[in-house]
Amino acid sequence: MAPGTGKTYHTVQMAVNAAEPSFSPNAGSRDDIRQDYKTRYDELVKAGAFAL
Repeated sequence: MAPGTGKTYHTVQMAVNAAEPSFSPNAGSRDDIRQDYKTRYDELVKAGAFAL
C-alpha cells in the first residue's frame, strides 16, 4: 500500500470500533473525529484492551 492512504487511521478506527462498538466520536471536522478515535485508542491501549 502506498504512503498517505490512511492505513494507520483506519486501523485505529477499526480497533476502537471492535473493542468498543458503542464509541461515537464527537461531531466536528475529519481531523477532530480522527483525534477522538486516536485519543480513545490510546486510552484502550493503556487499559490493556489490545494484545500488542
